[in-house]
Amino acid sequence: VVVVLGGLSCGEIERGVSYVKSELLETRSLLHFANGGGLSASYQFSREGCIYGRHMTSVRLTLRNTTTQPLSCVKVGGQRLEAGMEMQPFNQITLGAEQTQTVNIYIDFGGKTQPASFDLSTDKGTYPVTLPPPAGELVVPLRMDSEVWGRLAGGLKGMHEHKLTLDRAPEGGGG
Repeated sequence: VVVVLGGLSCGEIERGVSYVKSELLETRSLLHFANGGGLSASYQFSREGCIYGRHMTSVRLTLRNTTTQPLSCVKVGGQRLEAGMEMQPFNQITLGAEQTQTVNIYIDFGGKTQPASFDLSTDKGTYPVTLPPPAGELVVPLRMDSEVWGRLAGGLKGMHEHKLTLDRAPEGGGG
């Protein structure tokens, strides 16, 4: 999703950071433990800023070892991303028996709503996953002053603006 804000300098608009409690964010399943050799994964679009680039979307993964044995070498394996997409994976971790850990991955969806496909790998195997982005999660907050807002809003006239003049019906019901 690309927004062109013509004629504006970087100093006039900056990407805002949204701080939303994780309890308020929708959590979706990424990998069921039965398909992941005991590893389960869920994700949330955390709406946090990203140090890797302003086009990267922060995705919080919650990884859980549902077995009674440790899972080592937990990492993002192969990446099968569409052209123009990019991912910054998390560092390899080890999950103890029945342990849960939260990590972040950062994805630049390249202006597309195509899913990011990649593997979650452990010492027990490799498990393909697909992370589809809900379109609303790819919209980023922008900070701007009221003058810039007025200029941008003025350029949107006509998109959802309707004007109509109604004439009063003549007295006596003629019409």
